[in-house]
Amino acid sequence: MAYSATELRRIDGIPGQSLFAYVTADMNSVVEASAYFDDAVTDYGLTTGDVIWIVHDTGGTILGDFYVVTDTSGTVTVTQRT
Repeated sequence: MAYSATELRRIDGIPGQSLFAYVTADMNSVVEASAYFDDAVTDYGLTTGDVIWIVHDTGGTILGDFYVVTDTSGTVTVTQRT
């Protein structure tokens, strides 16, 4: 699958300190791929330092993980934090 703007929600904060929630059926390895969230830079102002709470709904097994965003000239990567 791919990033879906309709599944990302900004909860609160300012650029670089915002908290987002994102729901997807994609596994960690997919959302951790470089450029997965590139469109979110334009869609939501996603930037370095923001945090995304990603809820993975994979056929009834729901997992949740926090990720920290790094935006390098429009290419977004996320790093899982425990």
